Amino acid sequence: MMPEEWPIRTPPERESRLPALAAGSDRLSTVRRDFFLDPAHRLTEQERALMTAMLNRLVEDVASEIQVLLPQEWLPANEDPEEMIQRLWHVGLLEEEGLVSLLLRRADQERISTAFQARHRAHRASVVQPMVSSRNADVAAAAMAVLVARGRRRDRYGQPTVELDDLPAPSASRLVHAVAAVLCERKPVAVSASEAETRLCEVAALILARHDSAKALDRLLAALLEGVERAGLVDEQLMKSAIDAGEIDVLGHALAVRSSLDPITVLAELLSGDCKRAMLILRVAAASRELASYLLAALGDLLGIPADVHALSLFDSLPSDRVEARRSWLGVDPVFQQALRALGHGHGNGND
Repeated sequence: MMPEEWPIRTPPERESRLPALAAGSDRLSTVRRDFFLDPAHRLTEQERALMTAMLNRLVEDVASEIQVLLPQEWLPANEDPEEMIQRLWHVGLLEEEGLVSLLLRRADQERISTAFQARHRAHRASVVQPMVSSRNADVAAAAMAVLVARGRRRDRYGQPTVELDDLPAPSASRLVHAVAAVLCERKPVAVSASEAETRLCEVAALILARHDSAKALDRLLAALLEGVERAGLVDEQLMKSAIDAGEIDVLGHALAVRSSLDPITVLAELLSGDCKRAMLILRVAAASRELASYLLAALGDLLGIPADVHALSLFDSLPSDRVEARRSWLGVDPVFQQALRALGHGHGNGND
């Protein structure tokens, strides 16, 4: 007698009746943009999931802060945050450059750190932690502030989060007012539209009055590295320790101190995935060839930079005038840079 195999599971009837995705011209504009995106610049599924989780958590936190300042009967306690976030998403109110830039930078840092730790099969000690015991009281206090801030920006599962203070003031204002506006749609029936708008605008102003850019993680890390520099301790050994710990943010801030540039600008160059831009920023910060080689060997592939002879040859061959032009360009206000690029101008961009 032949053995009888278990039949393949038949999908429930309700699954077979799920509607197909919308077709035709309704999706065409979105599909065209998605289909022709450069694959090298698209988000990975991991990056998308991480950025989405951070964004959702931030929007929910802002909404909770607003609701706390409203009358108890104003909004239902079981408000669905997912519906609110989707509403903001679809109308484009979350497509804010400062916000998306922060989420992407955090995702990149997390990706590099996680991959680096997995590669070495062990957790590498943070380069910041030993600074807590520094004899320099200012450095010790700044290091403790960074460690506390890092701890606050992890959820119960150890996943990264961002806080409103991490955003630049203009971006924070747009986000808070966007969330207040969407909550205005969920006002009680007994409350008039004008009353709801006035009240929520006042609450948004109260929250923004508490916004403190000095508490941003990047600001705290910058303050730490500036203190370490005043103590004369920002050297290549510190940068190698940051590389050994997979802490690209510490490395970026150290290079920023050495180059007198904005740390976010320096991190953007390191995380650009462009070998020329990465080598230029190292030269701008007067990094040695040894440090460049050390970085390429340890993190080159995670930065999207080939750790080969070509990269070091590029580091060696960059002329001094090109390096100075790049330093000058990176010191220009980003808004002015955008205006120059729109007009087809701009120097020292690393691609000319």
